[in-house]
Amino acid sequence: MTVLVSAHRGGAGNNRPGENTVAAVERAVRLGADYIEFDVHRSPAGRLVVGHDAPTDESGVLLSDVVAALGDRAGAHVDLKLATGEHEAVAVVVAALPLDRIVVTTSEDSSIPRLRAWSVEHAPGLMLGLSTAARSHRGTRPSRWLAKTAAWFPRARMRRAGVDVVVSHQLIARYWLRSWARRRGLPLLVWTVDGTDALRYWTSDPHTWMVTTNHPDVALALRPH
Repeated sequence: MTVLVSAHRGGAGNNRPGENTVAAVERAVRLGADYIEFDVHRSPAGRLVVGHDAPTDESGVLLSDVVAALGDRAGAHVDLKLATGEHEAVAVVVAALPLDRIVVTTSEDSSIPRLRAWSVEHAPGLMLGLSTAARSHRGTRPSRWLAKTAAWFPRARMRRAGVDVVVSHQLIARYWLRSWARRRGLPLLVWTVDGTDALRYWTSDPHTWMVTTNHPDVALALRPH
């Protein structure tokens, strides 16, 4: 099985201003990335926009424009940064792409059952993954600390959510989550892998489904053919 390559934040690499832009997406598609990863937020006016940080104005790139840039070549790795109304963002992607080219990830536990319920009618078979990234840092300092700690021990969270794909930081995956995913027959999505040695390792791993990287060109060159 060939490990798929997902271009993180549109595959802009070290070009931070170019992250999550249509230009970055188009470049990653031309490189041959299998999937393009992008973060989805809601702007202050309620628009669905793409960007790493929560928007403070209306200058963000529209989600619909990013999805259109994928064309019929690459899949969408949709990383939701929303705690409510998630289905509205997913609906934009589902309207444009076939379901077998979409994977939706989130760090919000409650998003998975809501999206699952929505998908029964609107997107049956939609692939949903709960990330080991810490959940939203809301509440008191102890609750934020607990959220970060829980990110390192996500198995119970993933079981409760009923995920379709295990979305893991590369260190957590290497030490214990990869074997857990394998025992349950779940695909493993590893993030964010940038070093040459690490990319060579993960793109050659028979138990990995997808690798997210800021350098899709390097990952594609190192991936066994």
